[in-house]
Amino acid sequence: MGTTKLPKNPQKAIRIVEDIAKNSSNQNQPGWSYIIRNHLSQRNPDQVLSLHTQIRQQGLYILGLVPLIFKASSASAQDYGKSLHAESIKFGVSVDLRISSSLLSMYSRCGNLIDSRKVFDELPERNVVTWNAMIGGYLKNGDSESALNLFEKMPIGRNSVTWIEMIDGFAKSGDTLRARQLFDKVPSQLINVVTWTVIVDGYKANGELEAAREIFEMMPERNYFVWSSMISGFCKRGDVKEARKFFDRIPVRNSVNWNSMISGYAQNGFCEEALEMFRKMQNEGFEPDEVTITSVLYACAQLGQARSIFEQTSHRKITCWNSMISGFAIHGKSREALEFFKRMEESNKMPDAITFLSVLSACAHGGCVDDGLEIFSKMETYGIVASIKHDGCLVDLLGRAGRLKEAFGLVKRMPTKPNDVVWRALLGACRIHMDTNMLEQVMREVVGTDDDLDSGDNSHHVLLSNIYPASDRWEKAEKMRMAMVNKGFQKIPGLCSIVPYHMEL
Repeated sequence: MGTTKLPKNPQKAIRIVEDIAKNSSNQNQPGWSYIIRNHLSQRNPDQVLSLHTQIRQQGLYILGLVPLIFKASSASAQDYGKSLHAESIKFGVSVDLRISSSLLSMYSRCGNLIDSRKVFDELPERNVVTWNAMIGGYLKNGDSESALNLFEKMPIGRNSVTWIEMIDGFAKSGDTLRARQLFDKVPSQLINVVTWTVIVDGYKANGELEAAREIFEMMPERNYFVWSSMISGFCKRGDVKEARKFFDRIPVRNSVNWNSMISGYAQNGFCEEALEMFRKMQNEGFEPDEVTITSVLYACAQLGQARSIFEQTSHRKITCWNSMISGFAIHGKSREALEFFKRMEESNKMPDAITFLSVLSACAHGGCVDDGLEIFSKMETYGIVASIKHDGCLVDLLGRAGRLKEAFGLVKRMPTKPNDVVWRALLGACRIHMDTNMLEQVMREVVGTDDDLDSGDNSHHVLLSNIYPASDRWEKAEKMRMAMVNKGFQKIPGLCSIVPYHMEL
């Protein structure tokens, strides 16, 4: 196969294939299948669907492309998948096992188990691939009991994929006991390194690291993924020392193993160790990728020296931009965060939800109210729906600036119920600015009337008990103190949180 760089534009891609048709002797040019597979590998499903539409408009129906198009159909493009299903029925190919398996997977991926099962039940014949597709669909959508029922009814021999689907599905649902029971039943001729890895990773994902270690030590052979799974598991627990022991045992490391250890150090605050590991990685001839750079930038941001590395990075993906903006926010450098957000927009990089959380947090801590409001308004432009975390950042921004009425109005208009952190931000702002009128309004939302104090949320009692005396509301302060005593809730003095909103919410 040739190394021709394929255009993303569907019409240009069609011209390539038309040229192939005119010069069929040139075997080094890509065909339809290669073009579509290329787009799929680059995670460009929209280009795949657009290209296929162009193909159909030319009156062509290419059977071999149908399973690939089903792979590109997602929940947002389920209607396209359904129309393709109808076409496959029209052309009499819907019973083709390869097409039907892809169709099952497509409906399952869209969360449409009813249509998926209907396709499965109407098949005149089934092979192990179609059984696996249906079982996998149930498991991926959280219906482990239906998957188990189908698994037990399989009239044909199960293969290694069947067992792996079942073990992985139950582990991901949190049922490691059932996953282990299935693992112990796998026929010896079907168990392989992937089967072992799935059960180890399942234990790790559920925080059962000692069980994961037990299976890990029993493995006859290990792949790079299972080593990284153990490293990330212990790093997540905060035991970087144990994670490093696993890393040092790896006989042949790859970039995934290095990234796991670097990320683990950085996430646990061992920034110098993360940078030292990064230097060792480069010394051993490994090229840093997006994951590496993101972890290194995060570590450098905590040490205050990330910018030079960022400026030397030629291919800056969104995670790199987010790490820089977040780093500036953490260190209180609001103007730098805003500068990088502007640079990000000018470089045609699309900010995501995390970008906006970071830059809004920076605005809140820097008092950049107008900038924050303008940036918040841009979320809709980029097609990002504001979550409670974004609303919380905006409440904090307005509250810190003393614009309590606007902050309260925002809380009242929030589409989702305000959580504890949002209310604490607003109550804290009331205390700082001594706005007792606004305090009364917020209190009615938080704890109801005076008679409802006993049923109020404990998390607000300490803050309220501090606000009342400061505003000369001694009678209410005493009532609040008694409510706390009756609930067995002790006041903890000196408690302060400066965790950014995108970390705490």
